[in-house]
Amino acid sequence: MKSSFLEEFSNESSVSGISSTEEIVEDDITYLEKQKRKKKKIFIVCIIALVIVIPIIIFSKLVTIPDFENNLSEIAIKWGRDNDIVIKEEQEYNNKVKEGFIISQSIPKNKKIFKKSTVVIKVSLGKNPNEFIDVPDLKNSSATEIKLWKDSQELRYVTIKEEYSDTIQKGNIISYEFESVTTNETNFTRSDKLNIIVSKGTEAVMMEDFKDKSKDEVIKWCNGHNLNYKIIENFSRSVDPNIVISQSIKAGTEVEKEKEIVFEISKGEEIIIPNYSNISSEDAPSVNEKIKVKIKFVYNMKVNYGKLINQSIKAGTKQSSDDNEIILTYSLGVPYFSSMVGKNESEIAKVFYEYNQKGVNFTYSIKYTDSSLEKGEIVSTSKSNEFVTMKEHIEIYVSNGVNHNIEDSLESNVNDDN
Repeated sequence: MKSSFLEEFSNESSVSGISSTEEIVEDDITYLEKQKRKKKKIFIVCIIALVIVIPIIIFSKLVTIPDFENNLSEIAIKWGRDNDIVIKEEQEYNNKVKEGFIISQSIPKNKKIFKKSTVVIKVSLGKNPNEFIDVPDLKNSSATEIKLWKDSQELRYVTIKEEYSDTIQKGNIISYEFESVTTNETNFTRSDKLNIIVSKGTEAVMMEDFKDKSKDEVIKWCNGHNLNYKIIENFSRSVDPNIVISQSIKAGTEVEKEKEIVFEISKGEEIIIPNYSNISSEDAPSVNEKIKVKIKFVYNMKVNYGKLINQSIKAGTKQSSDDNEIILTYSLGVPYFSSMVGKNESEIAKVFYEYNQKGVNFTYSIKYTDSSLEKGEIVSTSKSNEFVTMKEHIEIYVSNGVNHNIEDSLESNVNDDN
């Protein structure tokens, strides 16, 4: 029988010296099991990963809604911008919630929502502008009461201005005016305009610094601003006379017109008036050269000649350097009326004026008499070269020149006869 190709090939291989061995294939059961367990672990890990990661991914896309109510709308808008949430505003009037504050929100607080979601907030426009408002008694209300009324009713169109007034007390209403002629206290709404003027009291003036300024400048400034002021004068060794030492209101402070400002003015260095009772009229001016001494002499029935009768400023008195004049009155003793015979009638008034200037009260009357003296010459007086009282009436006899004319006529006749 003819052999097959394989048998021939085998035989040929034997003959040619090529050996051949048969390869045995055996299945590895443990390897397959390992592969299965590996795939199973991978699957489980993937499942666990998905369980963990997916919620994380989901939660990363969620945000918790806060409580927006009674907060400003700007707060909600900013929160939405920061958290990638769309905040949509809707506005409406509300008498309880102030303008700009949130009335309600479409999604309640603490609820979680996905980013990119929309939350609607209702925002208050404030109180209804068309609502009728009770108007207080504007004539008798104070500025404080009007302000409280305006704020509580949210009256944005009510304006309150202040003005100075010399007649209306501070804080009271000067005037008010509704902008519309059709509006009054009975039909006033929140949208109506009302202008109110309140008194600031008398106009305040900014206090100046009067240090080193004069008394006259103080008076001029105060009078120019219609301010009440009081001048107090005190002695000062460091501040010149009539210059301001101090002021009761500090410079730069507002001064209301009804308030009194006290200025302390320097009288200069004090001068103490000495006692001149035992000082003669000759020595008096040299006692204190800062004192201006004026000497006066008068008759006196009780005080001896040359003695001091009176000094115009009491001893020990403090005087300023610009008010330092003193009058010292010395006695001329008992008045003595000297003879006026031979004086002319024209000198009578002068003589009596000089006597009376020295403290007496002399009066006189003139009588004309025939005399050989020239007309107008004094012939005699009722008092002459004698001590008199402080009050006298003296008769003065004046020549009328009659006898003098007769003698002249006789002398002329004698000369003619010769």
